[in-house]
Amino acid sequence: TTFTAQRINVDFGARGENHRRETYRIVGGVEGTFNTDWRYELAFNYGHLDTFYATSGNVNVQKFIRSQNAVRNTAGAIVCGVNADASTTNDDPACVPVNLFGKGAPSAAALNYFVVNSTRREEADQYDVTAFVSGDLSQLFELPGGPIGFSLGGEYRRETAYSAFDEVTRSGATFLNAIPIFDPPAQVVKELYGEVRIPLLKDVPFFQELTINGAGRVSDYNIGATGTVYSYNAGLTWSPIRDIRLRGSYARSVRAPTQGDLFSSPSQTFLNGLVDPCSQINIRNNPNRVTNCAAAGVPTTQTFNGITEPFTNVPTAGISGLNGSNPNLREETADSFTGGVIIQPSMVPGLTLSVDYYNIKITNVIFSLLPQTIINQCYDSPSGINNQYCAALTRNPNGTFAGQSGVTHAGVQIAFPTTGQSFLSGPFNFAKQKTSGIDADLSYSRDIGPAKVTLRGIVSYLINRDNYTDINTPSFIDQQKFEVGDPEWAGSFTANADFGMFDINYNMRYIGKQTVATQFETQNSVQGRPANNPDAFPFVFYPDVTYHNLRVGADVTDKFRFYAGMDNVFDRQPPYDITGTTGAQGIFENVGRFMYAGIEAKF
Repeated sequence: TTFTAQRINVDFGARGENHRRETYRIVGGVEGTFNTDWRYELAFNYGHLDTFYATSGNVNVQKFIRSQNAVRNTAGAIVCGVNADASTTNDDPACVPVNLFGKGAPSAAALNYFVVNSTRREEADQYDVTAFVSGDLSQLFELPGGPIGFSLGGEYRRETAYSAFDEVTRSGATFLNAIPIFDPPAQVVKELYGEVRIPLLKDVPFFQELTINGAGRVSDYNIGATGTVYSYNAGLTWSPIRDIRLRGSYARSVRAPTQGDLFSSPSQTFLNGLVDPCSQINIRNNPNRVTNCAAAGVPTTQTFNGITEPFTNVPTAGISGLNGSNPNLREETADSFTGGVIIQPSMVPGLTLSVDYYNIKITNVIFSLLPQTIINQCYDSPSGINNQYCAALTRNPNGTFAGQSGVTHAGVQIAFPTTGQSFLSGPFNFAKQKTSGIDADLSYSRDIGPAKVTLRGIVSYLINRDNYTDINTPSFIDQQKFEVGDPEWAGSFTANADFGMFDINYNMRYIGKQTVATQFETQNSVQGRPANNPDAFPFVFYPDVTYHNLRVGADVTDKFRFYAGMDNVFDRQPPYDITGTTGAQGIFENVGRFMYAGIEAKF
């Protein structure tokens, strides 16, 4: 007799975590001056991080299955089934049968058999050597605005990382996924850089200051496809009168892929419903497929059981592949333009206003693709098969994929063994991001009686923030503006009064409206496209919100200082469905009113 039962295993023990983190840093170096006013510095840094955590209440699935398969042996005793069957090769002397009927029914011996604590250890090391020389050329010559300043230097960094679960957990025997050891090659970066400041004019009509500055850096990475890359920037500062300063800059910067991007441990995955672009049924759907499929060695016919037909490659089951990192990733590249003005009116001492515009574009953004998309991109490429997508695929000589276990041919399912993995589904360099906005900062500081009073207000206006992650339609915009974490308007105001041994601070934070839906496009039109689901929620936006915070501090003695404060004074609650578990949702105050106090000590 068989039956189905469901059980909430509260008596297996609580799922808990215990974390330990240890870190230390060693710094040493020399510095000094030479050539009268030139400065040099040579420094060495070493940092080490060691983390260990244990997760209690995990279950070894295979042991649990053995334990619950309880039977009576020939002597009438209740034992595990593996120890009572005719075979002795599968015996497990440690197995203890478990009684699952009733809360608290499982014995301690049975729980000790299949309940396990999973552990994970991670290590990271960084070696960093830097050296630079800085100064100016005043001993040689000066421009009308002053001497040219410079800085020349270099840096060497070596980073290692390691992460591993215990042997049982990483094997996949528990409820957790199997996770191989993460032990990537060391990343070594060698850099040289130079910076220059050229003061062209100073203290002349319409040119209280005219300065050009620039910098350049060459970096060499030993892992991934980054290799040698260059970053640089140039800027101009012009002050027509003492009260006004205009500034503008352009910068090219790069971000190399991390060790995790390149070498994170892969996990097995399956692509169901493969549509092979090289199939004779699909090969005419793109003008590049005939040439690319032939160049990749994919045949136009297939033969099984002596029957030859046009190549169609219809798998009988999902094809196996890997989901993980990509060792062929290269750097992301950003171009940014900024321009702004700083106003410090001499008639109002202590008042400063700055307004800046920024425009940033990032290309070759690392973004993950689905397996079918990777396969299509390989054979649809107008530049041939020498691309990052084809490099992620593996086929057999007969055209089937390495992780394919069968094919439907002439109406018959043909089975054959896999020879490897079909694809590597992971990140690629293809996406793009654009953003622009305006930041304004107004501050005022002056002495009022016994106190130094400082007032400051900051306002940010987001013009646009867009992602371009549709590889088939590169102009397709995924709008980020208004989504949680990216409001159109945001700002803050701070007022501080410092009386010397006592100070009081007030802070206000404003956040503009943000969409209820995870994606802006769910209930809103973008690029003329209709909303995906305009009725998804009863309202479109979370309303704007303002938080108020207070803090006071007092010097008890020369060495001790007391402070206390209250954040979110009016106890504003987050939107009803915000969990605070993601980074973007952290923009809201998720714990309500929060009070704190502490003591600072100097030794």
